[in-house]
Amino acid sequence: MSLSIIPTTYNGKVTEVTLGHGPSALKIGGETMLPFDTFEGAPPHPPRLAMSIWDCMPTEWPQAIREPFVDVMNDTASWARKCVSVFHADLITVTLKSLEGDFEVEAVIDRVRRVAETVSVPLIIWGSGQKEKDTVVLGRVAREFPGRNLIIGPVEASNYHDLGKAIRDAGHIAAASTPIDINLAKQLNILLGNQGLQGTKLVMDPTVSSIGYGLEYCYSVMERTPLA
Repeated sequence: MSLSIIPTTYNGKVTEVTLGHGPSALKIGGETMLPFDTFEGAPPHPPRLAMSIWDCMPTEWPQAIREPFVDVMNDTASWARKCVSVFHADLITVTLKSLEGDFEVEAVIDRVRRVAETVSVPLIIWGSGQKEKDTVVLGRVAREFPGRNLIIGPVEASNYHDLGKAIRDAGHIAAASTPIDINLAKQLNILLGNQGLQGTKLVMDPTVSSIGYGLEYCYSVMERTPLA
């Protein structure tokens, strides 16, 4: 007995967003069906791989994780170059981990600048989780690199007003980050949209919790997100 799958037709379409600038810019979004449901349609763009690096040496990482990058981890720009040239990363995420300790803003900006000058792939500049520091430094990053079309985050309910404005004014993309809850995600989108960050200048990070939530729950929220 054969199984006949009846495809669902959706009225909506995920907004298409261009990441980065120049010849290395990438497009994401544009889907008219749920993720990986290729029997309902063909996604216009393939999934993209971003590799994450830190702006400081991750001394606490296990040896097995450090091994592929042990020769470049002491230099953020060299680390980014290896991710692109050897591992063919489509994007690079620069996590500003140095903000967790004592840091100089100019030194952080310089490390981001050297990465931007070394690789041409789109860049995601990600904060440390120190909310006040992140707001100040990420806002400075936005102003220092106008025209690079960076993805900057996390932009959260606690910092969207100031950080969202800096991202908007410099022409970058906001990564709206919320706990994995569809209503919180929608509300943050509305708040950023009211600031002028919407459509092609907004991507969503619903996050995934490894403890407390089941994988099925997380996946179902990620399905409900484009439906909403």
